Amino acid sequence: MIIPKTQEQVKVTLGKPIFTQYGIVGRRTFLYRIKTDTVVVQTPLVIKFSYQVITLQREQELVEVALKAGVKHIPKVHMWSDLWKLSEGARAIFHDDNKNAYEDKMLRALVYTRYIPLKALFKTAWHLIPYMADQILDCMHVHISCLSPKVANDGVFPIGLHDLRYKANILHRDISANNVMFEIRDGVVNFILIDYDLATMVDPDGEPLAAPSSKHRTGTLPFMAHELLDDMSRPRPPEYRRVTHRLRHDFESLFYLCLYCIFTMIKVEDEKRRMQMHTYVREWQTGSLDGIASIKHRLCADVSGDSISELVFPAPCEALRPWFLGWTDVFSEGYLALAGYKKKIRLAKWNNEKSPPGFDIDTLQGTLTRDTIKESLRLSYDRPLRPEELQVANIPDFAKDIEPYMIDDEDLEEHVQKQGSVAEKAMPARKLETKLKKAEVAKKTVTETVAATKKTTTAKIVSPIRKQSPKRVAHKPGGVLNLAAATRNMTTRSMQKGPVR
Repeated sequence: MIIPKTQEQVKVTLGKPIFTQYGIVGRRTFLYRIKTDTVVVQTPLVIKFSYQVITLQREQELVEVALKAGVKHIPKVHMWSDLWKLSEGARAIFHDDNKNAYEDKMLRALVYTRYIPLKALFKTAWHLIPYMADQILDCMHVHISCLSPKVANDGVFPIGLHDLRYKANILHRDISANNVMFEIRDGVVNFILIDYDLATMVDPDGEPLAAPSSKHRTGTLPFMAHELLDDMSRPRPPEYRRVTHRLRHDFESLFYLCLYCIFTMIKVEDEKRRMQMHTYVREWQTGSLDGIASIKHRLCADVSGDSISELVFPAPCEALRPWFLGWTDVFSEGYLALAGYKKKIRLAKWNNEKSPPGFDIDTLQGTLTRDTIKESLRLSYDRPLRPEELQVANIPDFAKDIEPYMIDDEDLEEHVQKQGSVAEKAMPARKLETKLKKAEVAKKTVTETVAATKKTTTAKIVSPIRKQSPKRVAHKPGGVLNLAAATRNMTTRSMQKGPVR
């Protein structure tokens, strides 16, 4: 790959996989830790491979637009490359005859800074869930200026979905547990919104600038807004116009993300309570589209608040129940406004009357915006965090929880070896001798196993005329791959999934 600023060639070596996704429909995203032969930046890096619809704008271009618009708390992208299209090579036969039968996709690689997943934080720091939502919504962090002089000098932080939409004219469209991460800056947690594969540019009215090209509405099922799920769940005539993804749908996804964090990331000792919460998540993940849409609609349209009140929460998080009720209060008001408008249209059409005046579908007539959500949350849960509660030094077991995400496998192995050498020095002579004998036996066993493996790597001749090609020995788990080898393996594995239907 090439560093854009210096045009320097960089060799990328893949390490431990972080995330893999196999499937016929979707982007088939792969995420790896990486090492480079040249110092790109002083922070750990990851590389993401994904098949993106070629008509969508490249992720690094959208991030650049957001940076120029002054939007902060977005990922730092360092290198990128377009590898190949699905219409090239063996799969070209699916694209030659009928250009509209299968959407063409490009396998793209993107290198950016490695961030820490939410589960490493919320295991014990559940009180920061409202803080995360505040940042992702779009919070002006005036109150954290007292935390450190450096943060105070930075002033306020214009961040989040609101700025992304109204400053950069970008909709993210895939808010999920994997796409919101965090970093530590000056001892304070800063949340980062990553993965702009499904993001799109919009006009001032929230309408996409590019016509939808995908054959399927894509997103992460447990976090998708109920209106979009309902739109997907029913057969529609060819002339039907799909529901447009809007900013309020991203707000709704953020609400589901906060619930998901409560149900899956908090440390819970009570087995019965934990299983009840996992049942909610399974319904969101494995239910039918219509079923998931119905469950979410009951949450969002419930004026009484009973749906939230009946959910099982971890015992410490009961304090957050009023905060979640603040979400459903504002959602129910918005969808009541939408239902009232649709009723007026139906009656006007039935009575051959003039249609009602225009309705702001983007914000549901101003009822569902960043400001109305923040005001509803303030009225329901007016508990601002104290400065010391935001310091990671005060979060129990935080250093231990994030260690696996901060140390590479090679660094960890070196650390273990150093600890082992120290232990050997302190070990009595007889124990050390026993350990050396065990090591010799183990080494002999490994040597014999390798020799036996070499004997079986070449297949027998199956015909006096034609020979079978030698079988490939599978790559050992945990090893490293170079960029070209990894992408070849990805393609081969995805093609084994079967024919495209």
